[in-house]
Amino acid sequence: MTAINGNFGSPANEGLAIAAGSDTTDLVVPFAVKGFMVNVAGNLTVDFQVSGTAVPLTVVGGLVYPLAIRRIYASGLTASGITVFG
Repeated sequence: MTAINGNFGSPANEGLAIAAGSDTTDLVVPFAVKGFMVNVAGNLTVDFQVSGTAVPLTVVGGLVYPLAIRRIYASGLTASGITVFG
């Protein structure tokens, strides 16, 4: 297993609302993400911090997903109101 920067055992100390710039621009976050939330349910594909594996997800609005991700793909993105926590 590869070590990553950030203390993922502690509460988040920063947050950032992000929005897709276009249908072809992936959302790359500027810090180590401990989780994310969407306001509007839908689909998205994420890269995990350690493996970098692209995983498609269907998410419900208003829930915090405690997943360490580094990218949200623009392709197939139907969820909106995305906030990431680090």
